[in-house]
Amino acid sequence: MSDKIVCPECGSNNVVPIVYGLPTWELRQKAEEGKIRLGGCCIYENSPRFACNDCNCAWGGEKSSGKKYEEIRRIKASIGHHCDSSLNVCVEIDLIACRVSWNQGLYKQVSFEKPIDAASAKKFIERLRQLRVLNWGQRYDNPGVLDGTQWSIEVGFGEVCTVKGGSNAYPKEWDGFCRLIQDVAGRPFK
Repeated sequence: MSDKIVCPECGSNNVVPIVYGLPTWELRQKAEEGKIRLGGCCIYENSPRFACNDCNCAWGGEKSSGKKYEEIRRIKASIGHHCDSSLNVCVEIDLIACRVSWNQGLYKQVSFEKPIDAASAKKFIERLRQLRVLNWGQRYDNPGVLDGTQWSIEVGFGEVCTVKGGSNAYPKEWDGFCRLIQDVAGRPFK
């Protein structure tokens, strides 16, 4: 299997299937050997099917496969810090309503909203394409860190939405994505 499937993040062929359900002793041993990845007890319609042993990217199972950048209707990006909820930031860019909303904090929320014009929306979509956002894996996790930073993005295509996220690990284009969101929102996103 690993010689046929390539990681969309780093291009490695060191790819293994993700196995869901209560693991047997044999499955645990295969996971320790790096032959499979344990995905937990719950499986959902869009749960990832493959994982890269080199960069920890997980993908497959996304509903948006085959969707194009021109079909994107909205993006919601969130980043939060486990120990300080005042640093949690959520930005939603709605390309149909032509507006950008930015929120920071959970309990004492600061909000901001502004319009986005058609030319800026077109540049935003082109930048998403350059950052390969639709090709990102579904999950990026650093299992060695319990606290820290969690992030997610929801890409909406009308009725269909794909979610990508992580905990203390990011796709290689993450810094560029944060700068893009910050530029469009006109507010910090990190």
